[in-house]
Amino acid sequence: MTVWKKLFGKYLLVTNTVSCGLMMAAGDVLQQRNEYLRKHKCLPTRTYVMAASPHAEQKFYNSKDSDKYMHDYVRTKNMAIVGLLQGPFHHWFYMILDRVVPGKTVLSVIKKTCLDQSIASPTCLGIFFIGLGLLEHRTMEEIREEMKLKLYDTWKDAQYE
Repeated sequence: MTVWKKLFGKYLLVTNTVSCGLMMAAGDVLQQRNEYLRKHKCLPTRTYVMAASPHAEQKFYNSKDSDKYMHDYVRTKNMAIVGLLQGPFHHWFYMILDRVVPGKTVLSVIKKTCLDQSIASPTCLGIFFIGLGLLEHRTMEEIREEMKLKLYDTWKDAQYE
């Protein structure tokens, strides 16, 4: 059995979980660089930047050494961990979704998309906000307030962007 077949066959859960964690970490590396360039007016004004948390954003914009790019490795680690937490959910949700709504017709793709956006998207956003909040040592009340403030808008923006 080739490595490819093992990764995308026997070890698919591990592959999906690790790739989700790596993508979250890579996305955070790009986002931190984007925030730095935006702060120094190197990006167009229409570029949209959203920090992972209000604390991280405040820390970034209040930093004394604002001319140097300083990567926040703890933030990237936290994003990777949240991705590792989301990976198994993604794996099982899409495995079950393919069994419940089989096929690749236009109608089945529309059904899968609706189920994805109504079930998977809010669940993954919940995992994101709760996981990141716990990793940042915030209380459940603070996490709940952040979710109340951001969850719906984040989900809504993802639908139309």
